[in-house]
Amino acid sequence: MLKRPITVCGNHICEGTVPGSIYDSTALPEVVGDAGIMVDPHDTAAIVAAIEQLLENETLQKQLRTCGLGVAREYTWERAAVATWQVLTDAASTN
Repeated sequence: MLKRPITVCGNHICEGTVPGSIYDSTALPEVVGDAGIMVDPHDTAAIVAAIEQLLENETLQKQLRTCGLGVAREYTWERAAVATWQVLTDAASTN
């Protein structure tokens, strides 16, 4: 277990459509929304409980998978490029 969660942008979450549990820190909750079970990265029991819940509850798996596909559709490379271009344009115009 990591002592400190690694900050990630969430691409691996968006590119995968498997329901899962994620840390309730960094950018992941914002990216995942309702498509995952949020857990404290320092609470081993909560992580285990979330994984067990996913393994045992097929209805929850289907619900999270459906939500996950919706989330994945929101995060495209085109959208990332447009947002990046806008940030660069804004930064250049402030000089």
